[in-house]
Amino acid sequence: AEDYDFDQYGRFLEDHCRDHNIRHLDLFPVLKDQFQQGARLSYENDPHYNSRAHAIIADAISRSIDMSSPGN
Repeated sequence: AEDYDFDQYGRFLEDHCRDHNIRHLDLFPVLKDQFQQGARLSYENDPHYNSRAHAIIADAISRSIDMSSPGN
């Protein structure tokens, strides 16, 4: 579905969280960037995230926690 707006759900979620004062971390941009650079993020015959995608996600979560820690 080349014309599918993959950002639509992210915008909806971001708006919802902002409206309800809920912190969230949008992982789509970092995953999209890695995918566009050629990273394989799922198994060949299975749409679930592989270890590479989980490492990218873990790194993004870790950086987000570090940035929100007191003193940063």
